Amino acid sequence: MIKINISSEKMKEIKKKHLKWFQKHLNSSKGNKIEESYKNLKNEKEKQFLLYLCTGNIKNINEITDEINSKDIDLDFLTETLISGTILELKSIKKVIEENFKSFKNFNKVFYLKDFIIQKREEVKKDKDNEAKIFKEIEKEIDDIKSFCDETKFKALLKDFDEKRNKNLGAKQIFLDIRKLNGVSTIDAEIKKIFDYKKFSQTNETEIEKDENKNSIFWGRHSLITNLGVQVCPYCNRQYITNYKEEDIKNKEKYIKNKTTADLDHFYIKSEYPYFALSLYNFIPSCQICNSRFKLDCDFFENEVIYPYEEEFGDEAKFSIKLTNDSENEIDQIKEKLIKEYDSDVFYGNSDNFIIHFNIQEHSKNSEKIKNSITTFKLRKVYQYHKDYVRELIKKSIIYNESRIDELYREYEGTLFNSREDVIQMIVSNYIDDEKLDKRVLSKLTKDICEELGIGYL
Repeated sequence: MIKINISSEKMKEIKKKHLKWFQKHLNSSKGNKIEESYKNLKNEKEKQFLLYLCTGNIKNINEITDEINSKDIDLDFLTETLISGTILELKSIKKVIEENFKSFKNFNKVFYLKDFIIQKREEVKKDKDNEAKIFKEIEKEIDDIKSFCDETKFKALLKDFDEKRNKNLGAKQIFLDIRKLNGVSTIDAEIKKIFDYKKFSQTNETEIEKDENKNSIFWGRHSLITNLGVQVCPYCNRQYITNYKEEDIKNKEKYIKNKTTADLDHFYIKSEYPYFALSLYNFIPSCQICNSRFKLDCDFFENEVIYPYEEEFGDEAKFSIKLTNDSENEIDQIKEKLIKEYDSDVFYGNSDNFIIHFNIQEHSKNSEKIKNSITTFKLRKVYQYHKDYVRELIKKSIIYNESRIDELYREYEGTLFNSREDVIQMIVSNYIDDEKLDKRVLSKLTKDICEELGIGYL
């Protein structure tokens, strides 16, 4: 809904810290994770895929050697593009994977095959007559992933599946015995080791460097959100993101660590795109409701929404007051029409007989993304609970007309107010400047309704 406003200098500083953390993560005391993963992979296609993620080069399988040394390969693609590249660069990576690694397009499906089979088991319970059809669906799913599974483990899985089916043991027994699925895919496990979000999000963050006073600088999920300085959820503009400090002890020394109340959303979900799990521009600080209740596993590659680092609703979608008994007629001159044609209590801010809705510019650049954002985060529904706030704005529009605003500014200019905008901010208790909408909740709603009601707009 609203744009995240961060200076390029600030992002450069954050990028530097994030890359230091990632380099430290790769080179643990146990060795280099890329080298370890490469050795663990038995399938040549898997090796080719890993090399692409590290170097950006699509090497012929015949050119792949049995050993790989991270010192001998250029990892700029991994660090500068995959980990700290822009959203457009991430889209390009996804496109290359789809075009050149078709078998890996959904390579992580093997990890979720267990859930898939459990789901099908429930379908069989409800629809015994279609048991054969459901088994066919499972076979197709298995067939889609078999080219990149460990051959020995996969054959054992297929044998187990076929034996139970041929013996007509019934769906229940077959579906119950699915423990052998664990560890079928080697590449999935190795990718998760390299792009380990669980480690990044742990409470005890990693020390990445010392400042000029030799104080430790730590990095992880909490420090990233704190450094970004996002104060309000950009998806809904309804919930605050609160950052705070907390004292802790590490290596017998006291230090202050960053803490936050926010979720860190993966714009492109890590369940489908685990290689984007640590990508800096894939991280969106958000409220728990938007991330964990509404978005869930929605794939924003398939269902595009507004990307907060670059896009916003802006003038393409504005909040508006709409009378519940007038679904067609937009209220362009609300003060003149309400008292004559509708519930007069609405005019005085004493009635809920209206709807808070969005006026969307059809066929505008981001209109489809805006509609998807509204649907995904249930914005139409949740904003109906802010009618009391809009009613207060209606009352303020009556009390603080243009002459009253000018009077207040003249009386307190240079003491309480430095500009006419300061007077309006005091009246509505919120920001209405586009550049400041990310500083306070309901600022977008405030700005749009104030404009519709004429508060402060000459």
